[in-house]
Amino acid sequence: MKNILYDKINLLCFIWLIPTLHFVLNPSYSLSSLPTWIAVLLSIFLSLKNKIILPLSIPFIALLSPLAVNGKILNLLPSELFLLGLFFIGILLFLLKRKTFITLLSGEKYLIALLILVFISYIASLQFQVLFKSILSWIMIATVFCSTRVIIKSKENIDSYFFVIIVCTFYCSIITLVSFFNGIVLSDFVESSIYNKQKMYYEDYLAFIRAGFFYTNIGYITVPAAIISLMRSINSFAMLNRLLYGALFTFFIAILFLMVEKTGLVALSIALAFLFIINYLTPRLKAKKSKLIKLIFVSVAPFFGYLVFTLISTISNYEISAGGFSQRLCVFNSTLKVLVQYPLRFLFGFGPDSSNIINNKLTQSAKVNCSGISEGAIDSGHMTFLFDYGLIFALIFILFLIHCSYGIYKKIKISPDQKTFYAILLGITIYFNFAALTDVVGTSKVAWIISQFFAIIVISLTYNLNSSKSEMRKSVV
Repeated sequence: MKNILYDKINLLCFIWLIPTLHFVLNPSYSLSSLPTWIAVLLSIFLSLKNKIILPLSIPFIALLSPLAVNGKILNLLPSELFLLGLFFIGILLFLLKRKTFITLLSGEKYLIALLILVFISYIASLQFQVLFKSILSWIMIATVFCSTRVIIKSKENIDSYFFVIIVCTFYCSIITLVSFFNGIVLSDFVESSIYNKQKMYYEDYLAFIRAGFFYTNIGYITVPAAIISLMRSINSFAMLNRLLYGALFTFFIAILFLMVEKTGLVALSIALAFLFIINYLTPRLKAKKSKLIKLIFVSVAPFFGYLVFTLISTISNYEISAGGFSQRLCVFNSTLKVLVQYPLRFLFGFGPDSSNIINNKLTQSAKVNCSGISEGAIDSGHMTFLFDYGLIFALIFILFLIHCSYGIYKKIKISPDQKTFYAILLGITIYFNFAALTDVVGTSKVAWIISQFFAIIVISLTYNLNSSKSEMRKSVV
């Protein structure tokens, strides 16, 4: 049965390789949408055959659907139509089951409170028409979370999800790399008019034009994939797996450098430093393989990181520095100044995504940098939450991340046989916490994947995982 599931997962990855290769071989704005639509339909078919495939297919559908921008239906991408159908089917199944009592998992009270505060912020904003799309985005995020939480039931399912995240991130990174060297601006890819799209070759500019993706906050997916790859590489016993996952980790780091993801790289370094410390504060099993091999592997990792940076630096005009941090601090100060003037808004915010959608004196004043110029965004997940949803929302979100981090740490202490698994979750949680300091989370398709990670985390906190059994047992601690 397990082999059949793995075959379907491999088939799912192969299905989404086709639209990826279609872009790689024909990098242009006038891309045919047919391969992507076929991939979506085949993913749905596999999900009908085995429901576990549904949450595993969401990363592909969410992140690669923009490849079908030239073939929208009702002006909606395949991912949006998919989630719309999933939402109504989920509501229908819930009503048919007539189950009114729902057992909450560890940490879900925080998430329910956050969702309630989103709607309070929306109502208090009085910008119902302007911010309605943001509410729909939150409903989509909640739908993705619920479907993942309901369907994923075992550690094997979660391990399969980690594998899918690595493969999907690899596809996204390949698209990023190909678009960079072919002058394709992926942020322009979803523009409705071909005339609004431009080709920008990095060698034609005095300043470095960094690589990008359809969604600017893709680092929230790339870094978790890098963490999973590194942990699997270090803890795999087969040398081939070590080399494969190690190469993927190096590739993801190279992409982060190419995208000048300073926040992602710093937050990743902090997360790995925490994991290194926790490794020596928690019980360990006796090594089945030589400790010397792992020590050598970890020791040469910084060398490869330096090698990647040196290689990327050969690109003309490439530069990465911390100069933008001071500008962000000025923006944060401007945001606080605006909020202090409106105490009620300080508590409940100006409305979902208002800092990005609404363009008035208040939102512009909240984004003023050290030079007196209004930035395009507040550029911080925590500060954006504070402005859009209020202080209560921002504090609850931080408390949720702390709750998850501490809960996973306790799991590591009492389950040394599952240490690698929980270390991956802890690394991802720590990364989210620090990355949100200077990087926007938003409500884009990337947030769908973040919600899946949160679903997996609350599942793992609530249940005891047994590597010898496929199902999870309810935790008694």
